[in-house]
Amino acid sequence: MEVKLAKTAGFCMGVRRAVDIVLDIAQHETRRIYTYGPLIHNPQTIELLKSRGIRPIENIEEIKDKNNAILIVRAHGIAPAERKKIKASGLKVVDATCPKVGYVQSIIKKHTGLDYSVIIVGDREHPEVDGLLGYAGGRGIIISSPEEVDKLSCNEKVCVVAQTTQNLDDYNEIVDKIKQICPQAVIFNTICSSTEQRQAEVTAMAGEMDAMFIVGGKNSANTRRLADLAQKKQPATFHIETPADMGKIDFGPYNRIGVSAGASTPNWII
Repeated sequence: MEVKLAKTAGFCMGVRRAVDIVLDIAQHETRRIYTYGPLIHNPQTIELLKSRGIRPIENIEEIKDKNNAILIVRAHGIAPAERKKIKASGLKVVDATCPKVGYVQSIIKKHTGLDYSVIIVGDREHPEVDGLLGYAGGRGIIISSPEEVDKLSCNEKVCVVAQTTQNLDDYNEIVDKIKQICPQAVIFNTICSSTEQRQAEVTAMAGEMDAMFIVGGKNSANTRRLADLAQKKQPATFHIETPADMGKIDFGPYNRIGVSAGASTPNWII
């Protein structure tokens, strides 16, 4: 059996940077370390961090001794109002927001300051999108599908950005529809280059292989997108989170297997 691993499989730059920041702090810090929400979308990595005393929280009120604590802002970033609230609490804050997400935040902040409304193309429940929306100052709208574009009205200056892990083809389709309604819209392709490369590689590989295995958290949006893309080319596509998920799969029919992984999947799981 031939097993081919995608070159782009596993941690992207932003995730690796966030994990490195946290592990580096843990080596020399005596204060308790918390992350504001899960640092990345990979349950096994979060469990590994917990074993080193690094605990995710959803609300700063969970931290009782704020003078003896450090709070890490996760890779997805947070809204300005949340950041302000955290700083006002007196907590020591370390920012591990992905620089690519920070770039999108700066675009939104600049354009809302110039009286633009902002359309964010992304998953409504995703923490990155929630944080981006906070930078729009009440002038943001989230679009998750081409069908939702039909509800738009366009009487003002409009700026369009994407969640960094969006599917490029889906984004282009939505942008084309927005342009029909808002010809004057200012469009930014803010999909991370790592995401684009990963998606292109999976699509190409799926057309060559007898089966595809996409490794990563079931709660990871970018991993689910990779699995969806692979499925379109290769129906024998399996989204697996841990080796245990492979127990019931019959490998008999497959001579060539392609493997890729989401941006938050560590090498030791791959």
